[in-house]
Amino acid sequence: MIISSANDYREAARRRVPPFMFHYADGGSYSEQTPARNVSDLANIALRQRVLKDMSELDTEIELFGEKLFYAGNACTSRGLRYVCAPW
Repeated sequence: MIISSANDYREAARRRVPPFMFHYADGGSYSEQTPARNVSDLANIALRQRVLKDMSELDTEIELFGEKLFYAGNACTSRGLRYVCAPW
């Protein structure tokens, strides 16, 4: 599946995540106005596809707090930061 819209992300999550988790994350409360607004806002965003992009010279090195890091993708996310702070 090639993800080319916000609805594609939702469908991919529905397929991969256990149903109870998907419905919790996908739902809203009361009249579900917030999810409806989120969907309409995301519909206005055009995702730029980058298929067949040359990745032979990809460089993931960054400088963070004056220190060069080879790959900080996981350290810069809340999930990754959890493993940096408490790796057990």
